[in-house]
Amino acid sequence: MILITFALFLTTGAWASQPSVYTGLLSDTGAGGYCAWAVAQGYLAKGDPQHWAIRDGRLYLNYNQSVQNRWLEDTRGFIRQADANWPKVLE
Repeated sequence: MILITFALFLTTGAWASQPSVYTGLLSDTGAGGYCAWAVAQGYLAKGDPQHWAIRDGRLYLNYNQSVQNRWLEDTRGFIRQADANWPKVLE
């Protein structure tokens, strides 16, 4: 029972510190594995693990090479847009 309580305590702290772009519990995948560029545009699209970038310790996936080329032009700007759009794209 103590182990379960301790585990809940640790995960509650992890939820409280989640970044704006959801990375998933115990995950470092930005935008939950969705294409981060698409989230920045306001919709969800599956990310392809062949098209990726790591920023600030998080793995960001893109839909395809063309999208990734656009993403790499302004990664920080698209991350800011995705942060703002994340709650809306889940509705």
